[in-house]
Amino acid sequence: RRIFIMIRFDKISATEKNYPFVDAVVAGDYLNGTFGTVSNGTFTAGATGFYAIMNIEDGSKAKSDEYVVNAGAHARIVDFSKVDGQILNVTSAQLPETFAKGNKLVSKADGTLQVGSPSNKYFEVVEVTRFGANVKVVVG
Repeated sequence: RRIFIMIRFDKISATEKNYPFVDAVVAGDYLNGTFGTVSNGTFTAGATGFYAIMNIEDGSKAKSDEYVVNAGAHARIVDFSKVDGQILNVTSAQLPETFAKGNKLVSKADGTLQVGSPSNKYFEVVEVTRFGANVKVVVG
């Protein structure tokens, strides 16, 4: 069975060496792959967040850009600060309209990514792909 996740690790070894996930309840209805923060066990979409929803999809909206994790649901949230240097595959739904190799991406208020100039905790575009981009996690 193919599992479509809007953000996924390029290599499974990223999760075998470090288990970067936390359990949290989502504060609103969010698309799988939304970036944000976790505070007191609650995930909220938002700017400068270094967490993201990375649920395994099921149901009628699985394998689509419309898979939503509903408010109040427990979700598997990835803490990117635990996987410095790992490569992620990110689909276009989370990416800005224009970006290029070498750009630094950070989350914005709606939980998607935008090009920025951070000095730490960002995602560096290492390859533009047909589905979006491969990005490297940089903790700084």
